[in-house]
Amino acid sequence: MTQTCIDQKLPSVAIKLGSTKGTNTLLEKRGTRTAFFVTKGFRDLLQIGTQQRPDIFALNIQKPKPLPDEIIEINERISAKGEVLMPLTLPDDALLNSLKSAGIDSVAIALLNAYKNPQHEQILSKHLQEKGFKYISVSTELSALMKFLPRAQTSVVDAYLAPILHHYLQNISESVESLQVMSSAGSLVSVASFRAKDTLLSGHAGGVMGAGNIAEASGYSQIIGFDMGGTSTDVARYASKPDYHYDLQVGDAHVFSPAIHIETVAAGGGSFCYFDSFQLCVGPESAGAFPEPACYGAGGGLTITDINLLLGRLDDTQFGIPIDKEASLKKLDELLQKMYQATSKKSNSTEILTGFLQIANKRMASAIQKISLCHGYNPSEYALVGFGEVGGLHACQVAQKLNIQTVLIPKEAGLLSAYGISQAKLERFAEKQILRPLTEEDDLFLEKVFKEISQKAKNQLMDDGLEASQIEIREELLLLRLTGQESTLEIQKANYQTMKMDFKQQMKPLSIVW
Repeated sequence: MTQTCIDQKLPSVAIKLGSTKGTNTLLEKRGTRTAFFVTKGFRDLLQIGTQQRPDIFALNIQKPKPLPDEIIEINERISAKGEVLMPLTLPDDALLNSLKSAGIDSVAIALLNAYKNPQHEQILSKHLQEKGFKYISVSTELSALMKFLPRAQTSVVDAYLAPILHHYLQNISESVESLQVMSSAGSLVSVASFRAKDTLLSGHAGGVMGAGNIAEASGYSQIIGFDMGGTSTDVARYASKPDYHYDLQVGDAHVFSPAIHIETVAAGGGSFCYFDSFQLCVGPESAGAFPEPACYGAGGGLTITDINLLLGRLDDTQFGIPIDKEASLKKLDELLQKMYQATSKKSNSTEILTGFLQIANKRMASAIQKISLCHGYNPSEYALVGFGEVGGLHACQVAQKLNIQTVLIPKEAGLLSAYGISQAKLERFAEKQILRPLTEEDDLFLEKVFKEISQKAKNQLMDDGLEASQIEIREELLLLRLTGQESTLEIQKANYQTMKMDFKQQMKPLSIVW
């Protein structure tokens, strides 16, 4: 702590920042006013989405409101081969002036088949910039991949968050010597090259990188990070490096962005424990910062923290605040009375408390299975690193459910995310979509492609202040799939025969004996 007064400047410091500001802004729909420019005929693209319903049996379907305040259709059309079928017609000044008058300074652009030919997106972006729009998110600049809907959602999310996050970071950078921002992929970026859509899992990624560093220092290369906080639990697989995926779902939006593969479940120390007239339930609702768990004395409900306290798993003398155990007992009595009224049977309080713990632990174990078993990895071959405010309290029982033999608890478990951010490095991801069958004659072609995208990433790092001699290529990957399939496998770049063998090896089913 610098102990700097609020009206004074901070001393000369360099800050590495991880933040959930973007995630919270997106989930709470508190972003900036945004306009979305899209190919004519696709005005309802975001509203229709994939046509999937979150609650398939709901009779009264509540569609989420799209993020953009204004949607403007643009006369233009590019074919699936990249040919210009209809020339671009730029929006007139009257329309753009009306957007400015409405307080819209941030725009998103996504045009059909622009991944094949970004010409129209680039012309439109330049025109809007000349007309005074400060924040412009162009889909092919954010991710030049196919799939119109995710490209559109990515550009909209970036535009929706950009002004808020840029203002937030600008305020910080004015007061410090150096500021770098943690990305969802567990790497650092400078403020100058930062993009809002790449920081949605910023804080979570710090925890995974911290867990990986601690584990490797202890002699373990394969770990599962188990970050149990007050509201939720985040789990991730780490095998000498994080497990990445290249698109993520945040709220209602599907975003193209490299990110550490993190599974989140609504089970944490503040998760409410209750009886819904049929069964015991844990979460997803949480007591939050207020009214907090019942034992904190602010009138909160029965939570996992109260359960641990009543079972003697927490020492009430070790808290930094007075603990009201009687308040927890009162909430438990109310729950037992409700159960008696519903079932006409008296319940054993210890069995009920233990039942709540088992429910929470089962849900967290299921989250770990999603990032391990469901992707062909046996969790029993990994060590479990428990951190966060509550991770150490539940790690052993969760590990037992998954036949995990080793559990690591860092000394400063509650600060592991900050430690991970402090250890992160400046990195860049570069990608290119090829979309062609892989043949034995492609070795030279792939060398050319990887040289091109490697240089792109190197240029970005040099723009952030690194010397060419400080830059190294950490990994080169191909995403391969069977003909006609959509799901891909991550394969290390090598010659054709080696990649073919690796692909077949990964296709083999996983056999596990419990």
